[in-house]
Amino acid sequence: MTKEEKLEAFAMLLDGHTLQTVGERFGISKQGVQQMLTVTNMRIDMAAQSCVYPNISRWMAQNGYGYMSIAKMCDIVPQTVQRTLSKSTDCKKSFIDKILKVTGMTYEEAFDQTKDLEESD
Repeated sequence: MTKEEKLEAFAMLLDGHTLQTVGERFGISKQGVQQMLTVTNMRIDMAAQSCVYPNISRWMAQNGYGYMSIAKMCDIVPQTVQRTLSKSTDCKKSFIDKILKVTGMTYEEAFDQTKDLEESD
């Protein structure tokens, strides 16, 4: 399936269509649709878990964004997003600015490694 077809499939599921209906639309089995969802969810979960910033990690999980999605939204190389959010590399100001714009968080909310955003509400 192309990326556009996957997006359409996800939209159909969010609109309440069954796995069977989505599968029929794209010529794959309902098990194929389920597998596509599982692989995508695993990638997002793995990315969110490797992020050392709890509030960004939570935002990723809640919004269904992995490193690749964030990279596209921020116009940053995916490896840079992964290395920076997993703390393999230091954050540059341009990276921070883009992450804050995408997430809508303040610097303190996004990059505090100890503070829990939900506890501060």
